[in-house]
Amino acid sequence: MENSVNFFESWDTYMIFGGIGFIVLAAIILLYHEFRILMIKDYKEKYDYVNSHEIQYFWYAFICVILAGALFGNTVATEKIEHGQFCHHWVFCVLQHGPHLLSPFGRKAAEKITEQATDISQRESDAQAQRIRGRRPSGRQ
Repeated sequence: MENSVNFFESWDTYMIFGGIGFIVLAAIILLYHEFRILMIKDYKEKYDYVNSHEIQYFWYAFICVILAGALFGNTVATEKIEHGQFCHHWVFCVLQHGPHLLSPFGRKAAEKITEQATDISQRESDAQAQRIRGRRPSGRQ
């Protein structure tokens, strides 16, 4: 268990550094673009440069920000993963029922999904305990 805790701590550290790196890269891309615009003196050339390159540089910066958000978001559930099997079911249920959680009744949906995930987790742990004791697990409900 100690190895997995150390792994998760180092994973979080790498993800945070990666997220910071992507944020810095996005800022560098935007600053480079602005610097290039400032270096052009003629208004027509400046206009042509902006027309041909601005969306491209903004898109690259936006992709970097999205990647940084993904890396930062990756560190959010680590504590839940460390403490048991429940998080696996929660992540599965959120991925399966995610749009329903965003509805006006999202809280009730989240409570229902949590209850279902808890039931699934309890049934699996009961089945595993029965297998360990040498009995056949009962059928699914």
